[in-house]
Amino acid sequence: LGRNNETRLMAVVGLFPQDFKEIDLVKSVNASVRINHIKSAELHDVIYDPVTLIDVNLAVTPQFVRSKGELEKFKFKLPLRIGYIGENYFHVETNSFIKEGAIVDIDNHPLMDIMPSTKVFVKKFYDSNLYFNRRFAYDLEFIYIDNDYFAASNKSWLLYKEIKENPQILEDMKGAHKIAVLEDLEQRKKMFSVIKSQIDEWLKERKKDQVEKKLKILVVDDSLEIFRECDRPVEEFPYSLYLQTVLTGDLYQIKRILPHLIVFNLDHERNDIEMLKKIIGKTRSLKDFEPYILVFNSELSSRELQSLTHYKNLLGFSKNVHLEEITKMAKVLDSKKEITKSETRVFPKLKDHQSVMFLRKNVKVLAMTESVLYFESKLEIPMWTVFIVDAPVKMLVTVVPHKDDGEFRTEKNVYRSIINGVGEEEKAQIRRLINLSFKEDEQINEI
Repeated sequence: LGRNNETRLMAVVGLFPQDFKEIDLVKSVNASVRINHIKSAELHDVIYDPVTLIDVNLAVTPQFVRSKGELEKFKFKLPLRIGYIGENYFHVETNSFIKEGAIVDIDNHPLMDIMPSTKVFVKKFYDSNLYFNRRFAYDLEFIYIDNDYFAASNKSWLLYKEIKENPQILEDMKGAHKIAVLEDLEQRKKMFSVIKSQIDEWLKERKKDQVEKKLKILVVDDSLEIFRECDRPVEEFPYSLYLQTVLTGDLYQIKRILPHLIVFNLDHERNDIEMLKKIIGKTRSLKDFEPYILVFNSELSSRELQSLTHYKNLLGFSKNVHLEEITKMAKVLDSKKEITKSETRVFPKLKDHQSVMFLRKNVKVLAMTESVLYFESKLEIPMWTVFIVDAPVKMLVTVVPHKDDGEFRTEKNVYRSIINGVGEEEKAQIRRLINLSFKEDEQINEI
């Protein structure tokens, strides 16, 4: 539901038993489930949260407490989907923004046993050629070590990144400053070389068990007939398969995925010849991008379709979408283009717990109720982003719109979120937290 253009804006709510595991909540968040609830005698939020998703102005917000003492101790984490692990970086995908060129803190990454460092450099940003149901991708480069020396000289390390991109910077340096920079770089290389060797070995050992599904197939089929033929979950298909009933907007899905093969099931309603021409027009607008297109349910031959659309990488079939034909063409294309070629990367499997890690997010909690939390973030946060909160209470918060008459609606960089993913015990902790803050307010007013 979260992947399809026509259903992705529907608000999906997850319901979990009391004996749930924390990893189940993480999987649910990664599957684009916006609200998660634990079965309990607490009924308020089960009703309040979905009503908020339908119309934020319908839900009545109880009195809130402003940030004092305990409310300043919140720790937010943003789940990141790991696409692959390279020689010196994690390639991750997410729906939220991370500041490019910054040094950020991460948690629970797959190399913790070898590289306990939780700091990475945000090297590169992508908004196309993605694999998962996400909007953005980033390369997070290893810093390797978090000791006092590295922490004290991170500015030097950032300078080293600039020098690597532009060696002339070092050439232009003079005297003692240049000597100090060179000594710092040499010291850093010496300190992290052992860890780097261990990471190289780790990649080598795991690569033989990890097969990348590099060839990407976009199927546009209003009938979704392909599901009748698919005898296994989509995740187990030998290639990356993306299913859409229709492409919407400016066909941004093509740029986001950059499929090697597009499968188009022709009909006389939405997915007609005009839509096929729009798809071809979109592919032409993207640099160095010429995917192969298979058109099913076509009355025209391949040659006639090619002539009509002025696109040579196109084959027509009179029958409906056929999985065997798609697989055959994908194999030929993969062999011809060498798309799935060997590289020094490890690709965690979709259901592997190591396929997810977390970005520690710096936010300032301003106020809260039992159901709603307001916080401030300097970096823009897209609507419906879900954060995992570790402390002072374990819970999830989902970013939602402000109410028309909301307290913080006009304040810059302030976000409204609804609290979810809590059981009876966590709900009791939230109430204690609020009561403590009320008492702090009373004590301040008495002074």
